[in-house]
Amino acid sequence: MHDSTAQFWLGLLSLGGDAEHRARLWNAYLGQHLPARTQREPQPGSGWPTAFIPPPADGWPTMTPEEEASIEELARDSGGHPVFGYSFMNFQGYSFSDSVDLSGLTLIYANFDNAAFEAEVSLSSDTRFLHDCSFRGVRFMDRVSAWGPHFLCPVDFVNSIFEGPAWFHSVTFEGGASFNHVVFKEQVSLNDSRFEQLYYSSAMMPLYLADFRYAKFEGRARFHRTVFGSDPEVHSRQLTPGRNADFTGATFERPTEFQKATFVGPPAFFATDLHEDTNFSSVEWGEGTTDRGRLRYAIRAWERLELLMSDLEKPLDRHRFFRLKMRARRKEESALIRTLNWLFETIADYGWGVRRAVYAWAVLWLGGGVLFSGSVAASGDNGNWRDWLIAGLATSFSNAHAFLGLADEGGYLAEFRTVVENNDGWGVVNSIGVLQVVLGPIFLFFVLLTMRNRFRLGG
Repeated sequence: MHDSTAQFWLGLLSLGGDAEHRARLWNAYLGQHLPARTQREPQPGSGWPTAFIPPPADGWPTMTPEEEASIEELARDSGGHPVFGYSFMNFQGYSFSDSVDLSGLTLIYANFDNAAFEAEVSLSSDTRFLHDCSFRGVRFMDRVSAWGPHFLCPVDFVNSIFEGPAWFHSVTFEGGASFNHVVFKEQVSLNDSRFEQLYYSSAMMPLYLADFRYAKFEGRARFHRTVFGSDPEVHSRQLTPGRNADFTGATFERPTEFQKATFVGPPAFFATDLHEDTNFSSVEWGEGTTDRGRLRYAIRAWERLELLMSDLEKPLDRHRFFRLKMRARRKEESALIRTLNWLFETIADYGWGVRRAVYAWAVLWLGGGVLFSGSVAASGDNGNWRDWLIAGLATSFSNAHAFLGLADEGGYLAEFRTVVENNDGWGVVNSIGVLQVVLGPIFLFFVLLTMRNRFRLGG
């Protein structure tokens, strides 16, 4: 036998006419019957979530005397008014044979564990869930259409099954959401949704903001512009290092899209089975914190994604995660290795920045050529400026590419080097020349490496 509170709340819904009337009657009842303590706003910086329940945007509605009388009669028939507390709205194990429209409703301590929805479930932008919400083991047999509802508390879908399409568009999850071991049999969309940590106001945190561990996506999955956390300070307080979004053990059987999504820290894709058509284009990747334990997690997370992209033969994505891994490593390495790591990124973006590498290589010998030309001019040589410039550039180029032997005895550029050495007014030929001989091959290697990675890199 189902809980009497379910009979009361379902009866309350049936008293209304259209969706707007149902929502007004529902919220008006709450406004009149919620305990006084739920009306007191918490003090700034409060730790544990308080009992405060904010009113809807347009305030708590009022009821007519006739509506109040109908509700009192409903309460008598249902065994009394529901008692505020856990399972205040208890639909555990209930089977909903007709479509369920929760548009505009404020749901508090809502428990739908092991329920079955045989028809469509609808939620709107003014649907609110407060003070814990559970859909554990629920079977959704038809479409779920959630367009902008607000989960102002943790929500749990563990072990639920979505047999029809699941649309979670522009949904706000303020206390974390768990889709652990959930099965999506058809396409699922979380476009423009946000997984944030706004429920707890102190350093207390849920384990995960978006928990999709061991979830199974049998249809297409879309996460366009989905935000997996946006506050780095919140990320740094995460109880499980950095796992704002955890897809460990998840299976994606159809194309998956994360276009323009935001991850405040490294997501977990350990033991994840990604579809070959997985799109990570234009994603904003947060690099997380400098805490040593979290850095080790970050390195592992980026390394895992790098390996997954390699297996899927996606060179651009593979190298993106390689760069993120290298940046994470730099934060825990010794001063010398950290400096070399920084130079590798600055000069060549870890082997991906063709433009950076070409600029560095060009500045090395073009800049040196200008200095050499000025040095020749300062010596009082009566030649014209074009001769000085050509001699300086030729000498600088030969220094930066000494392995070609262009300025050696009998080389094509030897005469220009002689001119510069004999007219070194500033005395810079030897010092600049040594620097160019050392850095020239390195910078040229970076140019060739970046070009190879950008234009020929395999999976």
